[in-house]
Amino acid sequence: MDFWYGLSGHGMITKDPESVSNWNLECLRKKARIHGEYLRHLMTEKDTKDVPSRGIISVVETFVEMGYLQSIEEAKNYMKKIGQSLFGSKIQAYAEFLLWVTGPIMPFVCRTCKREFDRKWNMERHYDTVHNKKGQKGQKEGSRKRRKMDETCAPTPVSMIIKDE
Repeated sequence: MDFWYGLSGHGMITKDPESVSNWNLECLRKKARIHGEYLRHLMTEKDTKDVPSRGIISVVETFVEMGYLQSIEEAKNYMKKIGQSLFGSKIQAYAEFLLWVTGPIMPFVCRTCKREFDRKWNMERHYDTVHNKKGQKGQKEGSRKRRKMDETCAPTPVSMIIKDE
């Protein structure tokens, strides 16, 4: 097997340079989400794993940063494919690696009721709507102020200008 073809996940990360460049410019939020919701968890545990696992995580982090892996699912699928190549006949080591990289995403916990969420945004929305009633009132007042401001900033009809003169 060709080393570079194997490293590409047998063609998994093959994308045209223009789409990678566009993704890097337009999708900084998605990249940050992949890091925040998935890779950060793996990176913090990386030093406790074996050498092949650490290497795979480092390569995945680089490929996400470069724009070749553009979602958590792509990263997981790539790691499965590469892990299969690297671990070969070491079935137990590969099984442990799979459990680690495809297991549940690090949960986000509501600080008030301890409910777990798989996404930070869901946990924040839950906290704001269930526990932080003050935040909701501020939003309603803000929208009223905005509506009132829109009314005062509305263009004055020409007929009213002529009457005033």
